[in-house]
Amino acid sequence: SIPASQKANLGNQMIMAVACYQN
Repeated sequence: SIPASQKANLGNQMIMAVACYQN
């Protein structure tokens, strides 16, 4: 299972990638 902190980090990276893609 993935630790919560690592899961949150992956989520943040995905959000940043989407934000960069939309800009």
